[in-house]
Amino acid sequence: MSVGALHSDPILGMFAGLLSFARATATRQPIKIATLGPSGTSSEYAARRFLGNIATPEGRCSLFNTYEESAASVERGYNDLLIVANAYAGINHFYISTTLELTTFFVLDTLAYGLAIHRDHVGIAGRQITIATHPAPAHFVPWFCQDVEATGTVRLVNSTSEAAALVSAGLVDACVTNDQARERHGLVFCSRTRPIRMLW
Repeated sequence: MSVGALHSDPILGMFAGLLSFARATATRQPIKIATLGPSGTSSEYAARRFLGNIATPEGRCSLFNTYEESAASVERGYNDLLIVANAYAGINHFYISTTLELTTFFVLDTLAYGLAIHRDHVGIAGRQITIATHPAPAHFVPWFCQDVEATGTVRLVNSTSEAAALVSAGLVDACVTNDQARERHGLVFCSRTRPIRMLW
C-alpha cells in the first residue's frame, strides 16, 4: 500500500490523501517515494515499478533501513508516499495512524525468491547452516532447504537485501533473498525459486 501524511481536518482528511495523489498523477508532477532499503529490496523494486507506471521520470525513490524511518520521512514532508508491503508484520502502525493515511494500493509479484549462497562456497547439503531472512518469507526456509537437504537456524534481519549482504560478507551461510539482491551481492541460488504475489 502507499500512505501519505494525514490531513489536519478530520472530515476532509478522509479523502485528502487520495485527492492529492490523484492530482499529482494527473498533472504528472514528480512524486517522492520512501520505502525499505538498502538497494535491492523487493520494496525498492515495487516503488520503482510504481514510479514508472504513474509518475514522471523525475520521480524519486528514497531508501531507509526500516519502514518506520521511511514513514517518518513522509510525516516530516520530505517524501510524498510510503510504499510498504502488506505482509509487513508492523503494517498496522501505518494503517492505524494519526499522521498517515491510505492513498492507494496495488498488486505486484516480487522478483524470484530463493535460498542463496556465496559463489565461492562449497555445497551446503547435509550441513547445519545459518540462514538470514526478512521475517515475512521466513516460513519458506524449510521449503527452500528441501532442495539442498540442509537444516538451518534462522537469523531475522530488516530486509532481503540486508540478508544477501550478510552472506556476501561471510557472516551467515545462506539467505532467503530476491533475484536482484542475489545478483547485486554476487550470490547464487542453490534452491528452487518462486516470486511472491504481494499487495503493496
